[in-house]
Amino acid sequence: MRRLALVILVLTTAGLALVLSSCGSSITPLSASSAPSIISLQQSSDAQMLDMLAPSTSYKPMALSSQQLTKSGLQPQVVTLACVAGYTWGANSDGDLAPADGTITYGDCSGTTITSSGTFTIADTNDNDAYSGFNAALNNFDLNAPGVGVTLSINGTVDVLRTSVPPSPNYDLNYSLDIAITVPGLSGTANMSGTPTFASNVTGTTDPWVSGTFTFNGTATFVTSNGYHYSLTRTGTGVYDTSACLGAFTGGSLITYTDSQGNKLVIGYSGCDTGSWMYTASSGGGSTGTF
Repeated sequence: MRRLALVILVLTTAGLALVLSSCGSSITPLSASSAPSIISLQQSSDAQMLDMLAPSTSYKPMALSSQQLTKSGLQPQVVTLACVAGYTWGANSDGDLAPADGTITYGDCSGTTITSSGTFTIADTNDNDAYSGFNAALNNFDLNAPGVGVTLSINGTVDVLRTSVPPSPNYDLNYSLDIAITVPGLSGTANMSGTPTFASNVTGTTDPWVSGTFTFNGTATFVTSNGYHYSLTRTGTGVYDTSACLGAFTGGSLITYTDSQGNKLVIGYSGCDTGSWMYTASSGGGSTGTF
């Protein structure tokens, strides 16, 4: 999930920045007041992932359209202004828009005082099979913004593995991101990893991606130099059915967040992108809401 990896990166970095900005004060990212924001972020990131699997005659499952690649920043031709020093981009024999292999090398950011280094690599598992999956990695990516005193270092991998052949495919994903960030007076790290899966409900010759079930398991851990430690775990399943809901989860989806402070947020879908949530605090109190 190339695009998913970028979503994870953005959300994890934003979360770590939030922790750092607290400067040691006691904060609880998972709370009744934050529940609507968490749900909004969850829906946004999930929608982007689901969009990649929406039925299309222009690309195969696990592929991105040229427009999506442009938005994600993974198309080398459109990231020349994003601190890219050079790239190589291999052939795409199976037409899934994942190259046989590719490398983007980062360098100084033109027209700014920001500097960067590191590489992004991607490789198609089998460039003769659009269903074969791929692996991608962000290697020793460093970003330095001296004007604001912020530095960022990232290493991350995403592996997409096919576990059965069409027309009833299953995909296993393994992702891991390690992020270190420094702001004036404070530094911290974040790690996010998980093993989401997708299983189609469709058999026969019908498009297998019109409906299925996602299972999400992942954990994000934040640690700061002032002794703050926090982890957030997500589990659950998301029901995907384009006949009932295009680009979002629908009824039967259930997602649970738990944190290292003993708090829990349960999100249940009753229809297309709608449902209710229940927050239970470690103290025993709680609240509910709808979305």
